[in-house]
Amino acid sequence: MTFIDRMESLAAELQAAGYRVHTPVREEASLNWDALDDEQKQARKRAYVSGYLQTIRRSDLVLLANYEKHGIAGYIGPNSLMEAAFAYALDVPLAYLEPVGEQPCQLEALAMSSRVFGRDLNGLASVFG
Repeated sequence: MTFIDRMESLAAELQAAGYRVHTPVREEASLNWDALDDEQKQARKRAYVSGYLQTIRRSDLVLLANYEKHGIAGYIGPNSLMEAAFAYALDVPLAYLEPVGEQPCQLEALAMSSRVFGRDLNGLASVFG
């Protein structure tokens, strides 16, 4: 959620090219998690995760915007890895925007993906064709 602005910008670019795009719910990025007790945090997170997974069920492709974070280029966080695994289990093609960086889940992340775009989304149509 650190990159919600960048994800929404990427989504706008893809929508302009004719794709239907879904991004994470902006509200999650601005939510004051510290103001919630543990039960409220878990309920909110469960609702967000359930929404993401339902969106993946209806998707033709999952494109993970894996920007640099924590000093790791192509970072895959826990939520992204979970979403990638869910897409993989449903046979929904999975692609990364950036090459997956060196991190503990690198092999798993790469094993589930069908493509790395390296920010060149011109080949996006070939995933569907």
